[in-house]
Amino acid sequence: MSANDATGGSSRVKYLIVAVVFPVVLAADLYTKHLAAEHLRPMLSNPVPEQRYVTVIDGFFRLKYTENPGAAWGLLRWLDDGVRTPLFVVVALAAIVFLLWFLWHSPPEKRLLPVALGFILAGAAGNLVDRLAGGTVVDFVDWYLT
Repeated sequence: MSANDATGGSSRVKYLIVAVVFPVVLAADLYTKHLAAEHLRPMLSNPVPEQRYVTVIDGFFRLKYTENPGAAWGLLRWLDDGVRTPLFVVVALAAIVFLLWFLWHSPPEKRLLPVALGFILAGAAGNLVDRLAGGTVVDFVDWYLT
Protein backbone atom coordinates (compact mmCIF):
# COMPACT_ATOMS: atom_id res chain seq x y z
CA MET A 1 0.00 0.00 0.00
CA SER A 2 1.45 3.37 -0.99
CA ALA A 3 1.35 6.48 1.16
CA ASN A 4 -1.32 7.91 -1.15
CA ASP A 5 -3.50 4.83 -0.66
CA ALA A 6 -3.07 5.03 3.11
CA THR A 7 -4.30 8.62 3.15
CA GLY A 8 -7.28 7.89 0.91
CA GLY A 9 -5.86 9.79 -2.03
CA SER A 10 -5.53 12.96 0.04
CA SER A 11 -2.47 14.01 -1.94
CA ARG A 12 -4.85 14.73 -4.83
CA VAL A 13 -6.80 17.09 -2.60
CA LYS A 14 -3.97 19.62 -2.60
CA TYR A 15 -4.17 19.86 -6.40
CA LEU A 16 -7.94 20.24 -6.25
CA ILE A 17 -7.56 23.04 -3.71
CA VAL A 18 -5.10 24.91 -5.96
CA ALA A 19 -7.32 24.22 -8.99
CA VAL A 20 -10.19 25.98 -7.20
CA VAL A 21 -8.28 28.80 -5.46
CA PHE A 22 -6.01 29.76 -8.38
CA PRO A 23 -8.61 30.73 -11.03
CA VAL A 24 -10.85 32.48 -8.50
CA VAL A 25 -8.01 34.60 -7.13
CA LEU A 26 -6.55 35.24 -10.60
CA ALA A 27 -9.95 36.44 -11.83
CA ALA A 28 -10.31 38.68 -8.76
CA ASP A 29 -6.78 40.05 -9.30
CA LEU A 30 -7.37 40.89 -12.95
CA TYR A 31 -10.85 42.30 -12.32
CA THR A 32 -9.78 44.56 -9.45
CA LYS A 33 -6.87 45.85 -11.55
CA HIS A 34 -9.36 46.58 -14.34
CA LEU A 35 -11.56 48.47 -11.87
CA ALA A 36 -8.53 50.39 -10.59
CA ALA A 37 -7.58 51.38 -14.13
CA GLU A 38 -11.15 52.42 -14.91
CA HIS A 39 -11.87 54.38 -11.72
CA LEU A 40 -8.55 55.34 -10.10
CA ARG A 41 -6.33 56.09 -13.10
CA PRO A 42 -8.44 59.12 -14.17
CA MET A 43 -7.94 60.60 -10.69
CA LEU A 44 -4.20 60.97 -11.35
CA SER A 45 -4.85 63.99 -13.59
CA ASN A 46 -6.57 65.89 -10.78
CA PRO A 47 -4.59 69.08 -9.99
CA VAL A 48 -5.33 68.64 -6.26
CA PRO A 49 -2.90 66.01 -4.88
CA GLU A 50 -5.31 64.90 -2.13
CA GLN A 51 -7.88 64.02 -4.81
CA ARG A 52 -5.60 61.62 -6.71
CA TYR A 53 -6.47 58.67 -4.45
CA VAL A 54 -9.25 57.25 -2.29
CA THR A 55 -8.54 57.21 1.43
CA VAL A 56 -9.78 54.02 3.07
CA ILE A 57 -8.18 54.42 6.53
CA ASP A 58 -6.67 57.87 7.02
CA GLY A 59 -2.97 57.77 7.75
CA PHE A 60 -2.70 54.08 6.89
CA PHE A 61 -4.44 52.76 3.77
CA ARG A 62 -5.55 54.27 0.47
CA LEU A 63 -6.32 53.22 -3.09
CA LYS A 64 -4.02 54.90 -5.59
CA TYR A 65 -3.40 53.77 -9.16
CA THR A 66 0.22 53.17 -10.17
CA GLU A 67 1.96 51.22 -12.89
CA ASN A 68 5.17 49.67 -11.62
CA PRO A 69 7.74 49.02 -14.36
CA GLY A 70 10.15 47.44 -11.87
CA ALA A 71 10.08 44.56 -9.44
CA ALA A 72 8.86 44.93 -5.85
CA TRP A 73 9.02 48.60 -4.73
CA GLY A 74 10.13 49.58 -8.24
CA LEU A 75 13.47 47.78 -8.10
CA LEU A 76 15.29 47.72 -11.45
CA ARG A 77 12.79 50.14 -13.02
CA TRP A 78 15.78 51.95 -14.54
CA LEU A 79 16.58 48.99 -16.82
CA ASP A 80 15.77 49.39 -20.50
CA ASP A 81 12.33 47.94 -21.40
CA GLY A 82 13.97 45.51 -23.83
CA VAL A 83 15.90 43.98 -20.93
CA ARG A 84 13.56 44.57 -18.00
CA THR A 85 10.37 43.02 -19.40
CA PRO A 86 11.96 39.77 -20.65
CA LEU A 87 13.95 39.48 -17.41
CA PHE A 88 10.85 39.84 -15.24
CA VAL A 89 8.85 37.46 -17.45
CA VAL A 90 11.57 34.80 -17.04
CA VAL A 91 11.74 35.43 -13.28
CA ALA A 92 7.94 35.17 -12.97
CA LEU A 93 7.85 31.94 -14.97
CA ALA A 94 10.69 30.52 -12.86
CA ALA A 95 8.80 31.47 -9.69
CA ILE A 96 5.65 29.77 -10.96
CA VAL A 97 7.60 26.61 -11.84
CA PHE A 98 9.23 26.64 -8.39
CA LEU A 99 5.86 27.06 -6.66
CA LEU A 100 4.41 24.15 -8.63
CA TRP A 101 7.45 22.03 -7.74
CA PHE A 102 6.98 23.03 -4.10
CA LEU A 103 3.31 22.02 -4.28
CA TRP A 104 4.24 18.69 -5.86
CA HIS A 105 6.67 17.94 -3.02
CA SER A 106 4.52 19.27 -0.18
CA PRO A 107 3.00 16.83 2.30
CA PRO A 108 -0.72 16.24 1.68
CA GLU A 109 -1.64 16.85 5.33
CA LYS A 110 -0.63 20.53 5.05
CA ARG A 111 -4.13 21.67 4.04
CA LEU A 112 -3.51 25.43 4.23
CA LEU A 113 -0.35 25.28 2.13
CA PRO A 114 -2.20 24.64 -1.16
CA VAL A 115 -4.54 27.54 -0.36
CA ALA A 116 -1.57 29.84 0.19
CA LEU A 117 0.18 28.53 -2.93
CA GLY A 118 -3.01 29.07 -4.94
CA PHE A 119 -3.05 32.72 -3.84
CA ILE A 120 0.67 33.21 -4.53
CA LEU A 121 0.45 31.50 -7.94
CA ALA A 122 -2.53 33.66 -8.89
CA GLY A 123 -0.69 36.81 -7.87
CA ALA A 124 2.37 35.80 -9.87
CA ALA A 125 0.21 34.93 -12.87
CA GLY A 126 -1.74 38.20 -12.60
CA ASN A 127 1.48 40.20 -12.52
CA LEU A 128 2.78 38.17 -15.46
CA VAL A 129 -0.37 39.01 -17.45
CA ASP A 130 0.15 42.71 -16.62
CA ARG A 131 3.81 42.58 -17.57
CA LEU A 132 3.10 40.86 -20.90
CA ALA A 133 0.20 43.21 -21.72
CA GLY A 134 1.88 46.51 -20.92
CA GLY A 135 5.38 46.06 -19.56
CA THR A 136 4.30 47.18 -16.09
CA VAL A 137 2.39 45.75 -13.14
CA VAL A 138 -0.73 47.59 -11.98
CA ASP A 139 -0.73 48.40 -8.26
CA PHE A 140 -3.47 50.21 -6.42
CA VAL A 141 -3.24 49.21 -2.75
CA ASP A 142 -1.14 51.78 -0.89
CA TRP A 143 -0.22 51.04 2.74
CA TYR A 144 1.53 53.89 4.52
CA LEU A 145 1.97 55.50 7.93
CA THR A 146 1.75 59.21 8.65
